[in-house]
Parts: sequence; C-alpha cells; structure tokens
Amino acid sequence: MPDDFIERIKACNSLHTKELKDLYWLISSKSLSEEFIPELHFITFLKPSYFDIIKKQKSHPNILNHNKLRLGKYAEKLMAYHFKHFSEYQLLFQNIQLIDHKITKGEIDFILKSNDNRYIHLEFAIKFYISVKQNGKEIIVGPNLKDWWHLKIRKLKEHQTQLSTNFNHLLPNSIKNKHFEKKLLVQGTIFQYNKLHAINWSISIKDLDSLDDFFSRFVILRNRLDWIFPFDDRHSLITFEKLKSELSNFDGQAVMVVGFNQKKIPLSWGFIIQNISKINSL
Repeated sequence: MPDDFIERIKACNSLHTKELKDLYWLISSKSLSEEFIPELHFITFLKPSYFDIIKKQKSHPNILNHNKLRLGKYAEKLMAYHFKHFSEYQLLFQNIQLIDHKITKGEIDFILKSNDNRYIHLEFAIKFYISVKQNGKEIIVGPNLKDWWHLKIRKLKEHQTQLSTNFNHLLPNSIKNKHFEKKLLVQGTIFQYNKLHAINWSISIKDLDSLDDFFSRFVILRNRLDWIFPFDDRHSLITFEKLKSELSNFDGQAVMVVGFNQKKIPLSWGFIIQNISKINSL
C-alpha cells in the first residue's frame, strides 16, 4: 500500500466519529464515474482546507438509526451533509419522489444550485465490483456475482439522469421548467480477482488459505456500513486461524476483509466471494 494511502488512512482515523471518517473517505476517494462515465461525472472540488474543516467538527452528520439503513442510503445522507455544510453548491432538494396518479416513476437523488445559478440534477451511487477475466474478456460484476456494472451504467445514463426531463411536470413547482445539467457521481472500488498483490483484490472462498501467505492479521467487515472506510482503527484484528474459523460456515454472501502486516499496518483489502464459476449461470 503506497505511503500516501497510509497517511490518508491515519488522517481519516484522527476524525472524531465514524460518520465523519466515512464522509471524508467517501468524498475524497477516486470516483468510478470519473473513469467510466467522464462525460457525466460530477466533479467535487475540495478545498485544501477540507480535511481541517471536517476535523474541527465536534458533531457529526445527523443520521438517525443509520445502522438500519442500506449502504446506498447511508452514503446518500453523508453526501447531503457534505452539500449542506461544506460544498459550494446549494442543496435544494433531496430524494424527490416522482409520483403520477399513485404510480412511482422514480426518485431523483439531489437537485443542486451553483453560485452562478446553474441547476444540477445529480444522481449518486456507491458501488463495489469484482473484475474477472473470462475467455479473454473483462467482466465487472458485484461481489455476490450480481449487479453487472455495464447494466448499472446504462440505467444511470438512460433512466436515472433523464427523470428531471421526462417527468418535469412532477417536480416541485419552484424548479419546474428549469434547465438541468445532468450529472453522475458514482463512488466505490473495483476489486481485482485472484490478484492478492493488488491494493484491492478478491478471491473465492476455496482459495482462502492463500491469504495466510500475504497477511499476518485481518479484519472482517460483515456490516456493509463499514465498507466505505474499511480501515477504521476501532475494529479488532484477528489471526488467520480466527478468520478461517469465522468463515467456516460461509453462506455465499461476499465478505469484505482487510489484511495487515506484522506491524498491524494495513496492506490491502478485498472480498471473499463464492466460486467464480457460478458467474456463468447468471
């Protein structure tokens, strides 16, 4: 793991709460949309003082019962906190339900307004994927071998970003007939299958023993709300024997794991997944 990545982890762990750690890691990480959908990518300009401003926060995002939220909704609430307190954009609306004659047509994540009076329809997502090579072709699929990335891109471009146009008449009166810039912000990581030397990897459960050759200690992250910032120092480290015991009844649901060296410094993180051959049946 590069030194600057380690320093970023240390800085993030100096923040006061889990929510602030998650927010900073989420907003400062590289975006999947920047790499794969650059024409629609929403650029988040972070001031050099952004970290210092967040560190001074003694409170944290008011996310009631966040442990009951799905990962995507939790991340959305973190982004809303960012827009309300740290962004150059004004957050006008969040989670607009588009309902026509009692039929839900969709939901718009964010409507923002810039300092120069531009209106932005922003769709946000946080996604984790596995990159697998099969028959010379790269396949990018969710950790549970569902949720194909190319289909997600198509839905975001052809459906989600078009909601403000196709159902403009269902928007709040104050923003009806406005011209919206359509933008996407997709945060997350793509993990490389069977590449334990990578900073983000994935392996099948049948190859679990190979982790013992790369790492000395581990953290298991079963709760998806821990996936945003997986290097939180509040987690307890375990041995490989304990890891193997914890996963002895693996049920096929992907599990995120962080690997550490003997000095308890994080080296990389990844997913333990089901047998990759099952991807052929999807």
